[in-house]
Amino acid sequence: MNTLLLLFFVLPLSVIIFSIALEKILNNPVLVSAIIFAIALIIAFVAFAGSSTAIIVAIIYGLLALAIALITSLVDTFFDNRGDNNNDNGSDNDDDDDDDLPNTRACRICRCQKRICRCLGNNR
Repeated sequence: MNTLLLLFFVLPLSVIIFSIALEKILNNPVLVSAIIFAIALIIAFVAFAGSSTAIIVAIIYGLLALAIALITSLVDTFFDNRGDNNNDNGSDNDDDDDDDLPNTRACRICRCQKRICRCLGNNR
């Protein structure tokens, strides 16, 4: 009973949480799933002596990690791009005397123009 609880609840939940955390750090869904698949494969060979069931479970955990990382990446992209469409059609009619200049406060590390930079140095 404890093994079934571990295989069907605890390990998938930890894969989901670890996938989200790695996706936030690495910003690469394929790399996230490859890392989790490698960890699951090592555990399958060390703990279960390479049984076919353990290898199949490792493949399923790798696919689960890929799906969760892709979903996390899509959600992050959606929320990053949501505030960028300002619909002013290139005209300055907001009466603030700035002539709608582009954002000159780029990130010092990756030179992106986002409000919240996803690189490790969030200093602007």
